[in-house]
Amino acid sequence: MTTFKSMPLHRKLICLLIVWSTGCGADEPPLPADLQQTWAAFRTAVQAGDAEGVARISAFPIRANDFGGKIVSASVLEQRFARIFGDAVRQCVAQKRPQSMEGYPGYILDCDNDNLAIGFGFELKRGNYRFTYIDNANAE
Repeated sequence: MTTFKSMPLHRKLICLLIVWSTGCGADEPPLPADLQQTWAAFRTAVQAGDAEGVARISAFPIRANDFGGKIVSASVLEQRFARIFGDAVRQCVAQKRPQSMEGYPGYILDCDNDNLAIGFGFELKRGNYRFTYIDNANAE
């Protein structure tokens, strides 16, 4: 019989990783299936710098308290895309996922760190989750 003590080091590390990772995210309920699809498309498009991809999963007008205000169309989103989705936001999108937060409709990706305090909202529109708002806490 193999005991933990007698296992090779690499097996011990694998076991510990499995045990540790099963507890990760335990406090985070899974995203609704439709939001998972929208989130995957949003994340892929933002990482690729694809304004059209983000527009495809958006519900216009996108409410925004910064970046020139309300984004009324895909062409306006394309014009403002680089300003909205800079390096810090792309890093946030790569590392986080939307959460249900009190005071926000739908789900919000909360990009809050030392240099950034911005949220990207996703709400149900006609039965599908869509990118619908930007809330920048640093907006003037």
